[in-house]
Amino acid sequence: MPNPVLRAATSAIIAKVEQLSGCAVLLVHDPSLKTLATVSPATTQQPVHRIRFKTDDAQVDYQIAFECGFLLRQLALPPAERVRLGSAATGRDRSWRRWGGRTRHFPRTLPGGSARCCTTAS
Repeated sequence: MPNPVLRAATSAIIAKVEQLSGCAVLLVHDPSLKTLATVSPATTQQPVHRIRFKTDDAQVDYQIAFECGFLLRQLALPPAERVRLGSAATGRDRSWRRWGGRTRHFPRTLPGGSARCCTTAS
């Protein structure tokens, strides 16, 4: 499926992400997703923000804008302060060392053990 036809407001949000990050936003229709949409922020290995979305109906604008909101929130912080949820043990451990005692009240994994905190810095 080609990129969906988006509302002007959604296109403006995507343009803002691209302007602030210097990276393109790639939209990928993926009917096999188990959730409505996901976002993978750009990295040095993947220099594009990838937003995958399940449906191609009227909700797609909302789903894409919602995922862009996560990117805009990250981009509002200085690069050294940006964090990303993920499952990589090395990133989780690096984050744990970085934040030290300030996170002592938080569990090392989220309920269900499905996600852990890790930084985006290498």
